[in-house]
Amino acid sequence: WLPIGDKLLDELKTHFLTIKNFPDLTKASTILEATSREEFYDFLCDRFSVHSYSSLYDVLPLANITDIFTTNIDDLINRIYESSNTKYINTTTNEGTPYGSRSVVNYSPVHGCVRFPSKGFIFSKTKLSSAYTNQRDDWTNLRNTIRSKPIIFWGWSFDDADVIQALYSGRNTINENDMKWILLRNPKDYEITFYETLGFKIIIGDT
Repeated sequence: WLPIGDKLLDELKTHFLTIKNFPDLTKASTILEATSREEFYDFLCDRFSVHSYSSLYDVLPLANITDIFTTNIDDLINRIYESSNTKYINTTTNEGTPYGSRSVVNYSPVHGCVRFPSKGFIFSKTKLSSAYTNQRDDWTNLRNTIRSKPIIFWGWSFDDADVIQALYSGRNTINENDMKWILLRNPKDYEITFYETLGFKIIIGDT
């Protein structure tokens, strides 16, 4: 399993004693970026490189998916599509322009990926606040995608300011797309109300 949020912070605190008193992942990451960047990145690459996964994920290459955007830094998607004989990944953050081929899935890990550590990761407070400005190509691809294509938000809680800015600022926002769904696991009533107010159709389930 791959840690997120508080679980990741707990693991980092065990490995990096300098952040043992930090209650917030983004602030702790800011310190590690500044003081122990190489060791911090080595830790992330080791922890988030996927060596095995459930075979249930192998259904994804069979679906008509054209684009995947993620704020995760693991390489699960890469692993899944490497096992496919019919689809392959074009990592737009590394290889550039999206492709329109039926055999290609354009993949945008907007906060970085362990496959390309030299490009950096976006965990720290400062990087999150400037990501939208510094990664125009990724966000342009996202905005072009959300204008007209059906889209599913899967395992995302609307906490990442850079993604929210890409979705809702300027012209051609996600509000214009009524073909949008969000997958929720054991949602509270207020969560359903919140996402329905934003125009999402609700899927209740888990991965």
